[in-house]
Amino acid sequence: MEQFMQVVKTIRKIGLMAGVEISQQITKRKIKKIKKQSSDELSREQLQEKLKEKLQPKFQKKKKKQGIKKPQIIEMIIIIFTILVHGFEYHSYDSIISIFQEAQQKHPEIVKLHYPLNELSDYKAPRCGKQECQYFYAEVAFKNESTLPTILYVGGFHGDERLGPNIVTELLLLLIESPLPFIKDRRFLLYPMVNSYGYFENQREELNVDPNRDFDYDNTPDKCLKTVAARAFETLYAKYTIQGAITFHGGDNSLTYPWGSANHIIDNKATEAPDDTVMREIGQLMDQYASSNHLLKVDRYQFGRMTDVVYYVNGGYEDWSYGFDWDGPKGQCNKIQYDELTKPKPRAITYLVEAGTDKFPASEYLGTQESLIKQLNTWPPGEHDSEFGNINRNIILSLVFADMLHPYLYLRSINDTLTIRIGGCILVDELDIYQNDQLIQKFKQVDGIWKNGKIFIENIKGLIQIRYSCDKHFFKQNNPDPQLPPQSYFMQSKNGSSLVKQTKLIISEVNVSSLCGETYIDRVDQEYENIILQSLIERPQPQIQNINYKGQYLWIIVIASTFIILLFLLIVLFIRFRKQQNIKNRLQFELTNIQESGSV
Repeated sequence: MEQFMQVVKTIRKIGLMAGVEISQQITKRKIKKIKKQSSDELSREQLQEKLKEKLQPKFQKKKKKQGIKKPQIIEMIIIIFTILVHGFEYHSYDSIISIFQEAQQKHPEIVKLHYPLNELSDYKAPRCGKQECQYFYAEVAFKNESTLPTILYVGGFHGDERLGPNIVTELLLLLIESPLPFIKDRRFLLYPMVNSYGYFENQREELNVDPNRDFDYDNTPDKCLKTVAARAFETLYAKYTIQGAITFHGGDNSLTYPWGSANHIIDNKATEAPDDTVMREIGQLMDQYASSNHLLKVDRYQFGRMTDVVYYVNGGYEDWSYGFDWDGPKGQCNKIQYDELTKPKPRAITYLVEAGTDKFPASEYLGTQESLIKQLNTWPPGEHDSEFGNINRNIILSLVFADMLHPYLYLRSINDTLTIRIGGCILVDELDIYQNDQLIQKFKQVDGIWKNGKIFIENIKGLIQIRYSCDKHFFKQNNPDPQLPPQSYFMQSKNGSSLVKQTKLIISEVNVSSLCGETYIDRVDQEYENIILQSLIERPQPQIQNINYKGQYLWIIVIASTFIILLFLLIVLFIRFRKQQNIKNRLQFELTNIQESGSV
């Protein structure tokens, strides 16, 4: 690779030298030709105008008309070149399978693959080429604990919407290597291709049936669970207590939440769900960090309820994921019989992300790993750069949601002054500091990390106990439909085991004198917060390992060829730029001579 780069530098140097020489020769010939054609009867002013007209480059006139600026063109070429060399790429059906399988092989203690059709004898997979389509998802967890907050990321309900499966795949690779400490205290479920058949065939539906209209919510029994995709997918909700879910689609540019069904509409507008406040506030936070980057055609998401921003549907996944377990009667879809172990019980806060109006945007608009890693060097995420693409922003918003599943602390002690930052919540309602069973400090209404909130406590040493609660305002309602308190597992986790209007008190103990650097503290069990101290003095830069798969050498050739082509374009632009500068300099020189001599 080093030898290749040396060759490229040499070619570039030769090209630049040649470009300068060529532009100088062209300038001299033009001036000589004008002088030869000029006669004594031309006035000095006429000759000056003729020199300006002839030496004015044509492309500059076009640039004026079109309003294109040379620095913008060069910047775009540099960005596109960087993305082509280091950027995210689309993965094929086979490639996604290989990536997930290799992740499990390399990290069996973290990644576990599940194949839901193995548990369903009444469904047979359609064929993807010569083999049956594979339906699978990955469970990523760094701890073997049943009480870990659980979040689900879903791609590929519609096979022709290509971003979702690739967002979920890149998210898998990031989670394995990420240094963000809260990731170690979450369970992630990643289902890259719900509609495996559709993704393989690049078709929206599974055998002419839309999987995202195939759920038992606001639907009739003869019109649901006909697809293998929907039937296999719903098994997750019987196996896990899923607190949050995001499903990635394409064809629009929006971030939305329930309601999005016909049974919750008044005056053509969605009614307020019982969990509307928490869905709105977390969604706004996700939308803020999803941001925009017009250089890569990443526009800010439209945000709101599904019916209001997108449209309502019957049998849609999102409302089923949120309301199936508690909202209204259920039909007997496709004559399926459940028992208590196999019956899905979804109560997840669920977001629909329409990741762009283009269902299959060009790969140069996906973004780069380097840009993503740079943004994640701090948490909350830092400012994004010019390589912030479609995959970057959706991974960022996914991590923001995962962060909010449960509160945690960052503690730092310097010169007997304790600094506390609270993550996983927007507003800390109360925070009390106890020492020797005595209340020594009390704080109210403190911002979390999302608004850069901090608490400072001076002159403190030894063992202390921190008790705090977050986001009581999530329980606020105006006119919920139906008239019920918040129903999601997310809100249940806020107050323990029952749906009452109070948040669970979190209790942590720590020896301030033993703190070194910034220390992260999160939950271990369901009742109280035992302490895990994880030093974060020098948080390592994450190194995402690319999965090797067939065709990698072909990509090297393609990238090298693209590099040479872009290099050639840059050389041409540089030559034209130098040509223009030389022409201007030469023109100024000739005009000066004309003025001094008084004649040609």
